[in-house]
Amino acid sequence: MAEEVSKRERHVTVLFDNAGITGARAPRPAAPTAAEFRKAFLDGVPEEAFPNMNAVGLYWLTFAFRCREVEGARGGPAHARVTLSIPREARLLRDRPRRPAGHSYPYMFSKFAIGRATSSLAHELLPLGVRVDGTAPGLFVTSMNTLGQVDELGRVTPPARP
Repeated sequence: MAEEVSKRERHVTVLFDNAGITGARAPRPAAPTAAEFRKAFLDGVPEEAFPNMNAVGLYWLTFAFRCREVEGARGGPAHARVTLSIPREARLLRDRPRRPAGHSYPYMFSKFAIGRATSSLAHELLPLGVRVDGTAPGLFVTSMNTLGQVDELGRVTPPARP
């Protein structure tokens, strides 16, 4: 994608890295036992699902564009400022009830990884003239965070819709 954009544009001024998930959703344990938790959180999340999480895509997108675009921006007449914005929702998840977001420890871990990556990139890319902003646009109500009845295993039954 970065290569294709570079053919059409001299540089990218703003890059939004999105936080999302397409896999690695751990099933909830069937019973409150160590064996069931191990089955759900270790056996229930295949290793090959991890590349489909937030942090992996953010890493590749960030550096695919940044390595190209910083040079393009520096070559310009006014040294254009390149801004990288990463939605940072880990902070929002910190204050939620102590159950994993979207019933997914892999999802929760990736959110916190993005939060730390935002802070680190802000310092690392500063010498290149890249400004890193972490934004949290707010909570969007989805099936991953709907309030409802929570049982002893952390499973949520969403409230009935009118």
